[in-house]
Amino acid sequence: MLENGDIKLDETDAAVIIDGEEARIQRVLICAAAQRGRFVYDRELGSDYIGTMSARDAEMVINEALSEYDEGYVRVLECGETLRLGIETDGGIVEREVHFYGDL
Repeated sequence: MLENGDIKLDETDAAVIIDGEEARIQRVLICAAAQRGRFVYDRELGSDYIGTMSARDAEMVINEALSEYDEGYVRVLECGETLRLGIETDGGIVEREVHFYGDL
C-alpha cells in the first residue's frame, strides 16, 4: 500500500499489503498520477494527463490509460490544480484525489 508517496509499513515494519477494491482504487490513482513513459520499469504505465486539460479530455486520457487494466470507467470530478476522480466500485462511486509526487 502506498501512503503519502511511500510504502506504508505496519507496526513490525513490514509492508502493508492490500487487495480487492482498495488495490483496484490504488491502481487507478497510480495510473492517473504517473506520466506515461516516465516509469523506468514500465514505460506504458501512466496517463498523458496535464493540469491544463478540460475535464472531458482528462477523463478521456485517464480512461485510455486504464483500458489495459480493465478497471472500469473513471469519471473526472475536478481537474486542474486538483484532480479528483469518481472510481466505480462494487459499493458505488468512490471519490478520491490524485496526488502527484513527481517522476517515478
